This record gives sequence, structure tokens and C-alpha cells, in this order.
Amino acid sequence: AAQSRPDLVLMDIGLEGSMDGIEAAEAIRKRHDVPVIFLTAHSDAATLARAKVTGPFGYILKPFEERELRINIEIALYRHQMQNELKEREHLFQTTLESIDDAVINTDAEMRLQFLEERPLVERTEARALRGRRGPHERVSVADGEQRNRSLRREPLVGAAPVRTVGVNGAGYGDL
Repeated sequence: AAQSRPDLVLMDIGLEGSMDGIEAAEAIRKRHDVPVIFLTAHSDAATLARAKVTGPFGYILKPFEERELRINIEIALYRHQMQNELKEREHLFQTTLESIDDAVINTDAEMRLQFLEERPLVERTEARALRGRRGPHERVSVADGEQRNRSLRREPLVGAAPVRTVGVNGAGYGDL
């Protein structure tokens, strides 16, 4: 897989040698971003359980029809493309969150907390300054546990500006 850079791997579970197709698929998954479809005569529960763990994009039993194979390949390639696009969006979202100087709070429709990203200003500033010299997912840690603890309490921060909510599902809530 490394030399040829395939778009997809059709893997038989029964391989000659010390490694079976499930082990080979796992090795491919760990090293390369390539979808794998198992093409096999093995339909027992134990084999299927082992194969599922590798995250295959399909599992086709022999004998199969050409149409079935073609459909599974199309679906696997499409799913793989969608997963890659989702990974790119998640990376963009994470980068955007790390660039915001304010706390980011996300709630559901019943106003239950779903997500809280609140780092002290000094940590965000240092992280931004070091971003070019570090990996994209590395964080700068600043020992400011008291600030973090205060942000999760219900008491207001002394000297803090009021929080202005933009809105939830189109409804504005004013100053908190």
C-alpha cells in the first residue's frame, strides 16, 4: 500500500503466511489513510467481530456479484471522502476556537452546558505567539488553576465585564 498509494484496498481475510487479512487491514489502517473492504468467504461471528474492530468500509461475502462489488466500492470511496472533509472541518473549527480571545460556551436548547472553552488571556496570547513554532495541536499550558476554577463557579468574577449572549436558536438573551 505504501508504494502504490491505492484509493481503496480489497482485502481477503484468508491470506497465506503468518498474517491474515484482518491483521493486514489493521496495519494498513494504522499507517495509511486508505479505506478497506473485506472480500471473504468467512461469515462466522468471531471473524466478523475481529474484522469490525479494524473499521472496514465494507464486508462482502464470496461468492459475490460484480454489481455488489461496484456498489460497495462507490460507497466506501464516498464515505472516505466525507470522513476526510469532516476531519478538515474539525481542524478548522479547532483552529478557530484556539484563535478566539473570549470564552466559548455552547448549550443545548434547554440551556444545558455542552461545551466550554475558557482559557486565561495570557495562555491564549502565549499559544498564539508560539503557534508558528509548535505543532498545530500543541497547547501552551499556563499554571492558572484559580482562574479556571472561578470560571466554572456560579459566582461572578471580580472586575469581569458582563457576558453578552448573542442568542440561542435565534433568541437573544441580553446581559448575564
